[in-house]
Amino acid sequence: MAPLGPPGEDSSVTFALLLTAAAVAVYLGYEQLAKPWLGISGNFVPVSSLYLESVLAAPLPFAAELFRKSIKTWIYLGFFGLPLLPFLGERIRQSGLGQWQINALLLVANLGLLALLHQIGKIFPFGGNIMYNFGLGPELLADVYTLGLSNTPRLPEWLMYALNLISQLSATALLWVALSGWKRLSPRQHRFFRFLLLANLLYLPAMSITSFFDRYILLAIASSVLLLLPHIRTPRRLLSALLPLLLLALFSLLATHDYLAWNRSRHEAFQWLQEQGVTIQQVDAGFEYNGFYNYHEDRILEEGRSHWWVTDDEWMIAFGPVPGYEKVKGFGFRRWLWGGRKDEICVLRTNNQRSNASEAK
Repeated sequence: MAPLGPPGEDSSVTFALLLTAAAVAVYLGYEQLAKPWLGISGNFVPVSSLYLESVLAAPLPFAAELFRKSIKTWIYLGFFGLPLLPFLGERIRQSGLGQWQINALLLVANLGLLALLHQIGKIFPFGGNIMYNFGLGPELLADVYTLGLSNTPRLPEWLMYALNLISQLSATALLWVALSGWKRLSPRQHRFFRFLLLANLLYLPAMSITSFFDRYILLAIASSVLLLLPHIRTPRRLLSALLPLLLLALFSLLATHDYLAWNRSRHEAFQWLQEQGVTIQQVDAGFEYNGFYNYHEDRILEEGRSHWWVTDDEWMIAFGPVPGYEKVKGFGFRRWLWGGRKDEICVLRTNNQRSNASEAK
């Protein structure tokens, strides 16, 4: 028997094609057989059909939408790549990025992109699922998420613009290092990184055709780190070089606490409502609670009502006051990300003015 060794290039390509064919077969079986058999075809967005329809019926708008989402992805990669910059200082200098003419040109280009993003109203953090209002996770209660009320703390607008520009410049530096250092990589590394590029080019458009959330770029972040690893060098002042990483870690720690804290308070508020005999059909308790306990196919979609499964919003669990509602009870928690600020989750009930207005309609 011949000794086992690394597969040749031909066998690797054949294996990759077989895996692709198997994945397509499983997907088609799920779409054409499993969904109808389980009776769930009507409850899922037909993403594959939408994708193909968009490509064939409107290729230019489809390409423009993908370009916009690629810009968002690029800026996110710049933000999450900030901790790598101090470790790439040597490569940045070797790449010629330190020349003032090049720096001036790139700065002007990034300022132009920032102006364009301002014009279309798309500024970091883009309302994602990981970062929402520079906190962790979307604030899925009706007052903030549906009605857009300013019941939760947020960073000043100018600071968000600054973070947007810093992320753009970081992404520019990271891309410059990756491209300038491509020739230094071995043929084996070239094959691996071409595979990663292909995987991301297939994955990102398929994931973001109907929507775009920052959680979709986790693969792109991991791929970017792997691409830049061969160029990383330990700087002399290691402690100061770790500062961006420590700041992001601190943000993650504090934001995670705050996200769990307000969700615990919401759970206390929901339990209190149950003890008072208020059913889920009478309350907008947020996406997770209404989606889990009150799921039904025919949602009531109207202006001012949450898009999740709300039967009646006589009661509401919210971060703060809402016009037409009166506060009944509050459940306190602290926000570490905002210096230990004391906040609360409120149980609200409609007042007579709102009830009369609803009846008049």
